[in-house]
Amino acid sequence: LVTAGENGEIKLWNFNNGQCLLTLNKGNSQEVSAVKFVSVNQIKYVVAVGWDRRVNVFSDLNDIPTVQSVMSPIPAWSRSTSHVHQEDITCITSCPPTMLATASFDGE
Repeated sequence: LVTAGENGEIKLWNFNNGQCLLTLNKGNSQEVSAVKFVSVNQIKYVVAVGWDRRVNVFSDLNDIPTVQSVMSPIPAWSRSTSHVHQEDITCITSCPPTMLATASFDGE
């Protein structure tokens, strides 16, 4: 079970006994509005979006999860403001195996 909240923390829980297994830190305390657990090529990720207008990706490759914040959806795109969310990101979904879609408060 993955949860997130107003304080910017993402937590992984043992569903059977309610124990918090891990707290993920995305580097700021801005609210997380949605989290998604995805698997790509047998590698598992937790993806979090929210008020920081970033897609924060946590990988389980190591014992200590690392976060990568993504502002532009495709690295080849320029970092112009036309390719990033201008408002808070409110939701995320996935289309396996490798596509993520996000939406923000302004409908973009």
